[in-house]
Amino acid sequence: MKGAKKAVKRYEKISTTAWFTAEGRTFSDIPYSKEFFEAMKRVDAPSRLLSINHSSVSFCYIEARYKMINTFLLESRIKQILELASGFSPRGFSMAADETADYVEIDLPQVIEKKRVVLSFMSQRLPKNLHLEHGNVLKLADLKAACRHFDANRQIAVIHEGLLRYLTFDEKGIVAKNIAGLLRKFGGVWITTDVTLSNFINKENISGETRAITGIDITSNAFRDVDESKRFFESFGFSVDVHSLKELGDALVSPSKLKLSRKEVKDTLEKGYLLVMRLA
Repeated sequence: MKGAKKAVKRYEKISTTAWFTAEGRTFSDIPYSKEFFEAMKRVDAPSRLLSINHSSVSFCYIEARYKMINTFLLESRIKQILELASGFSPRGFSMAADETADYVEIDLPQVIEKKRVVLSFMSQRLPKNLHLEHGNVLKLADLKAACRHFDANRQIAVIHEGLLRYLTFDEKGIVAKNIAGLLRKFGGVWITTDVTLSNFINKENISGETRAITGIDITSNAFRDVDESKRFFESFGFSVDVHSLKELGDALVSPSKLKLSRKEVKDTLEKGYLLVMRLA
């Protein structure tokens, strides 16, 4: 029991980084980013995190991975979406404007309850097709419970960003097995930008700050290269299509706001990837 409680505490520390991610989105044109962040600061902003002097290039990367997921999610034409460790992402709130969609977010209880408060500042009521669920992505029972909102005869898309870097390879494997179980039931696709590579961590010098916030050394959780990540997920029965964040081209607006050079943007995006995975 003590081990379980310690693990939950570790995951709760990870959720603190969602505030930094939300701040990064405010430099983009991602819908509701600024509104979300302003509402979040009214709820419970962790002052220490917001005072850290993060690299501007990190904000560019945050915009890129968000938009890359949206691109392939829309391309899939799947309207039942499960976002894991959703944090304070505005994606569900934005996509719920499509009344033919059903969007389910799952995260730890403390995050979900704070998000409900954030949304209450932005809207009179939660959209009926946006469902916020408590749960742990390492527990298949929690994911299945969250999926009760879906029609079993329609495919689902499972998405997430900024989750796997905090999980060990054994934990990554549990997530892969859990998602495979969901896709065997519903069919569909797994879309993620969670391919954090060792050279990206070293270049952005994010390991030390991340360890200070979460207590986790993400260096040991990183893939050596994208081919290793591809082989890893293939070992759990997935076919894997790899895409570079460079495919976004000129779709980013944060570089100009942050006065980043083309080289800085290029160097960052070429170390970022998106995987589109289906059961083989």
